[in-house]
Amino acid sequence: MRRRELLRTAGLVGVAGGVGLSGCLNGEENGNGVNGDDDDDDNGNGNGEENGDENGNGDENGEHEDVGRRDTGDEGEFMWSFEITRLEAGNEVDEVDIEFDHDDNLVIVEGTTYGSNLCKTAELGSADYDADESTLDVEVTTRDVEDAGDVCAEAIREIDYVATFDFEDEVPNNVSVSHDSREAGAAAWDADSATDGAERDDA
Repeated sequence: MRRRELLRTAGLVGVAGGVGLSGCLNGEENGNGVNGDDDDDDNGNGNGEENGDENGNGDENGEHEDVGRRDTGDEGEFMWSFEITRLEAGNEVDEVDIEFDHDDNLVIVEGTTYGSNLCKTAELGSADYDADESTLDVEVTTRDVEDAGDVCAEAIREIDYVATFDFEDEVPNNVSVSHDSREAGAAAWDADSATDGAERDDA
């Protein structure tokens, strides 16, 4: 029987705090941006660079062009990949699912963070692995999409991502995730449930 555990942290929806940034990993990054099409799709959701979609959120605000971008890196004791899966106007949401795959030595983090405007996207800022303590601390940071331009629509952007960590040996026992220095959640593979992310200090 495969030993797979899925631990969900509580999502946080709030109103406005400052956004801090952390440093980037030293791994090789191979971002592959996917540009939006000029025409509407079958569901009527426009990807037009000039006119935007039916909600007025087109590629002039970086709405679609970063979806599908996948960065990768090799940190020696583990390899990682980070993919953007959704970008759209929404709320201030910090949400994380952490999955431990003991058969394939994987930790999979699926999360939602947010940016301050519709030109924002996300990347893996850091992944600090301590083999002795069996911990992995993950930081996801936001930044502007490439070629965002000088004018961005002032609306909160929800950003969905999937980060995968492929370990050479066994997976760590404890994983914590933060978004722009906000605690999003943590999980332990042998715990009955994950700990909730701490609420942001909006002061």
